[in-house]
Order: sequence, then C-alpha cells, then structure tokens
Amino acid sequence: MADATLDLATVWDQIRERLATSLSPQQNAMLNLTRPLGLVEDTAVLAAPNEFTQTVLESRMRRVLAEALSEQFGRDIRVAVQLEDAPAGPPPETPDEEPTRRPWTAAEVQRAEEDRASRDRADDGRSAFGVRTDTVGSAPWDRDGSADLTGRLPGRGVMQHPLPL
Repeated sequence: MADATLDLATVWDQIRERLATSLSPQQNAMLNLTRPLGLVEDTAVLAAPNEFTQTVLESRMRRVLAEALSEQFGRDIRVAVQLEDAPAGPPPETPDEEPTRRPWTAAEVQRAEEDRASRDRADDGRSAFGVRTDTVGSAPWDRDGSADLTGRLPGRGVMQHPLPL
C-alpha cells in the first residue's frame, strides 16, 4: 500500500501540473488543497479540506480527474473524495460558572432613569416624523368642519356634477 500511495502522490502532482492550464483558478486552488490518501484497488481516495471542495470534486471534476488518473496508471481508476480529518486539538474550554455582573455606577443608574422617564412622558400628538397622529384618517377639508362627508356644502344643498350624465 505504501508504494501505491507514493505512486498516487507522484501521479497526483503530475496531474495537477497538466490540468493547471485547462481548469479555472478556483478549480486549481481546490486541487492544490486536496491531497491523495491512497489507491485502493482501482479507486483513488482523495482528501478534501472542506465540504464545498468535496462537493465540487465529486460533482464537477470527478470525470476529468478519473480520466487523467486512468491515463497515467494505464487502467480505469475511479475517484472517491472524503473530508480531511480535522486536526486534533485541545477541547474547547467550558466555563463552569456564570459570568459575574458588575453593579451599575451612579451615573448609569441616573441615565437609565432618565431614559425611562423620557419614554414614559406624555405624547404630544406628533409621530416621529412630525405628522399629527390625532388627525390621521380625516381629510384636510373636514378638519375645520366646513363640509360634511355626504357631499353637501354648507348652505348650498347637494353638489351637482359639472357635466350632464
């Protein structure tokens, strides 16, 4: 198996050099990040650094890689791509106790009280945009009471349409 791995590593470098001119820069970067793990019977096992690279190699580049490997080895070679093992590191630290909360200073307490008081103050009838909210929904000509909503003008009776129907 060591000889097959060595052969695959040598062939892999040759394939990367040969395909460099026919692949996109992104595909070349993915090949450069991928390393050969070994040749198991007629299957070249490759290690991809992340799931995206694994997906691209398996879906879009598998045929090109299989053809190049088959040509180099002189027999049909299939390609299998697996995720590279994550490096073993120290386990993440888990805090055993809750974070301590510091008490508010007198200035922070005063600021919080001022904020609360400003939110609780009486509304002056205007929205944040300066529009009076107590008159929303009524037409401007109705606000002074000179006309009602039935189509009558005070003292004139029913309005007539200017054109005969």
